[in-house]
Amino acid sequence: MPSMKAAGRGTILFTGGGLALEPYPEWATLAAGKAALRSLGLGLHKQLLPWGIHVAVVAVAGIVEPEGPFDPDRIADQYWRLHRQPLAHAQRELVHLPEGADPFYNDPSARHRDVSEPIVAQPLLDS
Repeated sequence: MPSMKAAGRGTILFTGGGLALEPYPEWATLAAGKAALRSLGLGLHKQLLPWGIHVAVVAVAGIVEPEGPFDPDRIADQYWRLHRQPLAHAQRELVHLPEGADPFYNDPSARHRDVSEPIVAQPLLDS
């Protein structure tokens, strides 16, 4: 970052996730991490913009896979667009959620359940 400050320009892009915006119960710890990353990125945006450094968070609100709404090439285009933005119009956050995608969590094949344990309510014990 010192070299960016000295040059008076630079770009820092963080990869966030839709879970920071809409937590999914089975992935609460990942959601907390993505929310913290989002806060870091938004805070750095305010702190570094006066130095000419553009900081932004790209929240990918779904599962990345080729030839779908979350195609990696489409997402890469969003990163490039953010990097090329003039500072006067610098976005601090971009949510990649294509039209028609599920705003809660886009996982039509329910693959997240393959790696998640079911939530089972446990009775409270008297002490």
